[in-house]
Formats: sequence, structure tokens, C-alpha cells
Amino acid sequence: MAEQGGQKVKLTPAQAMEKAHEHYAGGRLENAARILEAILAARPRDADALNLAAATALARGLAHDAVALMGRAVDLHPRNALFLANLAEMRRRAGDEPGALEAARRAVAANPGLAITQGNLGIALYAAGDLDGAEAAQKAALAIDPHQVRAINNLGSIARDRGDRAAAAEHYRRALQLAPSDDEIAANLGTVLVEDDREDEALKILLPYIRARPKVPAEMHAVVGRAYLRQDALDAAELAFRTAISLDPRHVAAHVGLSQILQQKNHADKALAAAVAAVRLDPESAPAHHQAGMCLAELGYSDKARSAYERALDCDPEFHGAILSLAYLAMELGEAADARAMFERAVALKPDEFGGHLGLVRLGKVTADNPAMLALEAAALGLEGMHPKRAIALHYALGKGYEDQKRFAEAWPHYAAGAALKRAELDYDITTFEKRVDHVIEVMDAAMIERLRGFAIPSARPIFVLGMPRSGTTLTETILASHPLVHGAGELHDLQRLLPFDNGDAKARYPQVLTHLEGSALSRIAETYTEGLSKHAPDSPHVTDKMPANFLFLGLIHALMPKARIVHTMRDPVDTCVSCFTRLFDRAQLHSYDQVEMARYFNGYQRLMDHWRRVLPPDAFLDVQYETLVGDFEPQARRLVDWCNLPWDEACLAFHETKRSVRTASVTQVRQPVYTSSVRKWKAYEADLGPMLATLGPNVPKD
Repeated sequence: MAEQGGQKVKLTPAQAMEKAHEHYAGGRLENAARILEAILAARPRDADALNLAAATALARGLAHDAVALMGRAVDLHPRNALFLANLAEMRRRAGDEPGALEAARRAVAANPGLAITQGNLGIALYAAGDLDGAEAAQKAALAIDPHQVRAINNLGSIARDRGDRAAAAEHYRRALQLAPSDDEIAANLGTVLVEDDREDEALKILLPYIRARPKVPAEMHAVVGRAYLRQDALDAAELAFRTAISLDPRHVAAHVGLSQILQQKNHADKALAAAVAAVRLDPESAPAHHQAGMCLAELGYSDKARSAYERALDCDPEFHGAILSLAYLAMELGEAADARAMFERAVALKPDEFGGHLGLVRLGKVTADNPAMLALEAAALGLEGMHPKRAIALHYALGKGYEDQKRFAEAWPHYAAGAALKRAELDYDITTFEKRVDHVIEVMDAAMIERLRGFAIPSARPIFVLGMPRSGTTLTETILASHPLVHGAGELHDLQRLLPFDNGDAKARYPQVLTHLEGSALSRIAETYTEGLSKHAPDSPHVTDKMPANFLFLGLIHALMPKARIVHTMRDPVDTCVSCFTRLFDRAQLHSYDQVEMARYFNGYQRLMDHWRRVLPPDAFLDVQYETLVGDFEPQARRLVDWCNLPWDEACLAFHETKRSVRTASVTQVRQPVYTSSVRKWKAYEADLGPMLATLGPNVPKD
């Protein structure tokens, strides 16, 4: 029976099958299933109806039902090659790989001259891990039918698994030319292009593809998200990943990608929630566990991060990212031997990927015959055609290696080239920072600070260590964190989240927001901040926050948290700027990749610190001069500890032995006893610093 013109009419079996085919081809799967159910109720041995019913069930996501229906058809016609080929694919989709391979071999035996039998055998062999056999079968399919799109697509996947991404892309391109509306092939091509550092090409293909269609699978948007992520286009990437999740809430890779975006945007807690969602969806996903570990490490949960990385390796023992992350975690914790072993494991696994070599160079000073240095120098032969991100990392690693050897004339060109490439990737305007400083100076005058004091809270838990990056903030915090009454929380973004500079509502931005907030709201900002510190160390009387950029909030901190201690680190201005310029930062510090912008940032910082000295009392914060600290260590360490109202503890002198995670550019330096070799280090590069020195002007120290 079927409806025509609102009335039910009786169809012949042939007409019913024709109708079912129409519904199936048009994607009206429920309608097709109802008609086929009626046919099979009347004709349970109709093999063609069983075949179509199985295909319909598979399209509806009912793989096990499809296997049962297809099995009945094969029982009726055990040498029907097409039925056997279909059964092979349905068993594979149901997770029965051995059964799929058995049916595929029977299909080829029944009719080796049928392209689909060879193709489905190739798919079954691929699922079983037999790439050579899979390739032979797909080529056999193409010998029968050169336009067999599935076979071409599968050859692309085989090439991708072998690491030949260029060949994979060519196969996918050819397949997409033959089937220009095939979502799977388009997504495969985009994926391999992104993996091959060709995200621009991927977007040129996928964005028009998506725009031309009312609906595409979630995977397509996830691939677009990965491409945008590689370009550091974080907002576009986030939109793509969220779109993928809206289409398929169980898309694990999209949740992982969203977590990566949120982490890049300094929302580590939200990033962790997204990663945990991915782990729950697929507990066997190595990327999901690895991303959860990345978030846990950033939040300061080193033990949990290690467990997550190890779980990723349980899922995939060759997951290169987890090996590198374990190495860096060991380095951050001062476990140099373990870090070296993991970096060497990464090198052994992927000798052509120089991530392990980079880590080995960062781990300590290198010599000219160091194997990692030699590997990086060999990799430098391919710099000209290298993807910018890889080239940037390689330039900075080579600069560091040559600097270790005091080959400064060879180091500087690499630092300069790396900085130029990095700067070209950034959307940054130093004028925005300078205007921000102007605004803080304008709003945070003595009268405003006096007003804020009326809403202060009594907490003495926070210890702020602030100043310019690379000015000694990590050393200073580590001295304090070695004290038994202090927990070192590292660089926290909490104040910037509570008082953002870039809120969409101009009136809600810091510092303007302070001009109209009610008293209780002002107190609540400080209370929320101190409550956040408790999460890092609930039992510690004091917690350090060594976010350097908190110098922008110094007056507010002093007014709303008068019992908090504020330590301002200082260093030779040129040493500070050169040290920033010659470091590749994980995130932020966008001013540090251009000599003039670096100097303008320092000048703005200096101007704001001069303002705080004018409007705050002399004892509002303690200045710690890096050169004095390392040159006269114990007296200066005692001065620092005393300023923080702490009893003296000898552990503060052995700061380099303190067991804690350090996630800054100074990760290896703070594992060494105090040294003075970084003082006036900029002199080695003086001839190359013309733009920086000219811009610093009077801030350049006189000899």
C-alpha cells in the first residue's frame, strides 16, 4: 500500500520496490523502511528487498540490523558477489572486522571482475591494518573501473597512513573531481592538507564547498576549525568547532578543538571542561586525554596532567604529542633525566619531526657536536620552503644553540628571522597598549585610589610578583615559593578575567569600569580573586601570582587588597628587552617580536610604574633589582622574605631544589643555583640593536 493524492492505493511488488528505491535515493529513509518492511512481511525471501532494506538500515545508523538483513540475502544467494560485498561493508560498519574480511574474500572469489568486490576487500584489509593488501585491492578495483571513486578515496587514506600526505592529497583531489559533492572526500582532502601545513589550500576548498550547500556534516566544520586554529584565527576556529558540535554533539575531535581554542584564549578551566567532555564521549581517544592533560598542566595540576598524558599513551603508544608533553612536564618539574629520556623517545619515534630536538636544546646548554643541535642544523637546510610555524620554532632553537656556544654572530640572524616570521602572523598594534597605559594613568589617580581604599578586603593571602617579562619574576617567585608558608601558583590570568581591557561594552572595561561600580561590587572583585587563589592551595597561608602584566593593576591591588604584598622586579632595560626578543613565548607577549614595539612596550611599562610611584605611598610595593639580587643573593633574599612578612627559612636559599612546576620561559634557569652570566648580556648583540636602543632612548642605561 502507498498514498497517492491523499488516498491509499495498492501497489504491485515491483511498484513497491520502485517506490522504496525512490525514497532511499531521496534520503527519505523512514518511508523506504516502512515500504520494505511491508514487502518482506509478504515476501520474506525477496533477496532484492532484503538487500535494499539492509542498505536503508545502514543509512539510518542501524548497522547490526543491516548485517542481519544482508545475512538473510546472502543465505538465499551465497555466491552473489554484490550481496557478499555489501555484507562485508555492513559487518565492518558494525565493528566485526574479521567477519567483514571473510565476506569480502568470498565476494572476490565469487566475482573477481567486479570493482565493488575488490574495493570492499580493500576497505576490509585497510581496517585490518594490511595497507599493502588494501592498496593492491583498490588498484585492482581501478583496473576494472578507472572511475571507481571509493577506490581512489581509499588510496588517499592509505597514502595518508603511510605518511605520504602529498600523494594522499592528490588521490583525494582526483576523487573529488569525479564526485564534487561528496562530503567525505572533501573532508578527507581538507584534513590531509591541514596535516601537511597547507591550511590555506584547505580553506580555499572547504569554505566555498560549505557555502554552496545547505548542510554538510559536522566533520567538515571540524576540519575548517583545525585549519583556522593553525592560522591562529581563534574566533573563526571557535565558531567552526561550535558549529560542528551543534550538528553532532558527539563529535569528539570538535570538542578537543574547542578545548584548544579556549586554552589559547586563556580560559583553561573552560578548556578543561571541553576536553573532559571529549574523554567522556570516547574514553579511548588519545587526543582527548592529551588535551585534558594540557589543560590540567596549565591549571597547575601536574600529577593529574601526567596521568592524562600516560592515559593518552595507553590509547596510542605512538602518540607523539603526549610523549613531548610528558617530556616538557618533567622539565617543568625539574626532572631533567626523565625529560631527556622522553625527548629522546620522541626523536626515535619521529626523527623527521624536530619537536624532540627542540626540547633537548631547551633542556640545557648545547655544544657544537650535540646530536640535537646537529639535527637542527640539518633541518635548517629546508628552511626556505618550511611552514612558518615550524620555521619559527627552528630559528629560535638554532639561535639558542648558537648563543650557548657564544657564537653570537650566528645566533642573532636566527632570532631576527624567527621574530620576523612570528610578527607576520600576528594581528597586533602597540598603540593599543600605549593608549591603555594612558587610560590607566588618567583614571587611576590619587583620588580614585583613595576611593577604592574604602572597599578594601582584609585578606593577606596574595603575594603579587609583577614587572616586565624576563626581569626576574620567575626567580623571585621561586625564592618565595620555596618557603613552607607559600604556594607558587605561577602566572594567573584571574585579574585580567575579572577586569578585562577588551570587554565588548566600553563602560565595562578596566579601568573605566571602576568609575561607576558600587562599593560592594568593588569589594566583590577582590574577594572573587582571593577565592580563586584558594583553589590552587587551600591550606597555604600565602599564594603567589607572578603574572608580569599585573603591573597594569598595581594601584587597584594596593587599594583593594592592602594586606597583599606586591613585589616589583626590575632588570637592565636593554637586557630585559633583548631577553624577550630572543624568546619564543607560548602565548601573549605579542610586543616582543619587533625591536621597536618591544622598546615601546617597555617605555609604556616604565611610564606607568613612574605613575604608581607618584600616587602610591613609598611602601606600597617592593622593588627587587635583578642584578642586585643575583650579585648579593642571601641578603636580598632575606629582604624579600621579610617584606612579605614571612619568617626566614633556609629553603629560600636552595630555591633551585624546590619541587614545583615552572611553566615560563625561565623553566630551566630556575633549576640552577643563582648565576650572574645574564647581566649586561645585551652587549653581545649591541651592533644589531639600533632600532631598539633608539626607541628606548633615555631608558638605555648609561655605562
